[in-house]
Amino acid sequence: MQELIQRIGSVRPSIDSGMLRIGPRLDKGSKVEALLTGGASRALSLADAVVQLCRQDHANEALPVLRQLAEITVVLTICRSEETAGPILDSWENPSWESLWPAEGFSERARSAGFSEEIILGVGALCRDFTRANRAVIPWSHVFEANQKPGTDSSAVLGLTARLLGRVMRSLNAHWPEAFPGAEDFEA
Repeated sequence: MQELIQRIGSVRPSIDSGMLRIGPRLDKGSKVEALLTGGASRALSLADAVVQLCRQDHANEALPVLRQLAEITVVLTICRSEETAGPILDSWENPSWESLWPAEGFSERARSAGFSEEIILGVGALCRDFTRANRAVIPWSHVFEANQKPGTDSSAVLGLTARLLGRVMRSLNAHWPEAFPGAEDFEA
């Protein structure tokens, strides 16, 4: 678990260094750059929250946060034009819970973004794990077989988090080549 936490922690300084390189060149009128910088910032915050929850043995409670990280990562990976960035930024200004985690099409969007089946299936399985976790913590709840099913563990959640952050790094590097050295080293 500690190795995964360190891998996740290594992304922030890499992104910070890259942003310091490109900061003066940012185009304030670019919706793509607004989406990339805002999305990457959000991704780092979400990853921090996942790490903190996993450190406290709350991997299952981290799953909705990880699901949002997956959605943002897909968006950062596929958004390459002003025409696609505009509607996404608009949806972020007037969100609903349903629009934050649109289940319909997540797999297709992730595949078109080049995500591995392992990541896609891993994110998809989180919903089941989330509903199973901790259903037998009160006295006598354990007598029901359905309440005894485990959720996920911290290593699985942190592993997906690390891979998603690797995709965030690659997305930033795709838009700003050579500004994020080492992006190719992050597992995608």
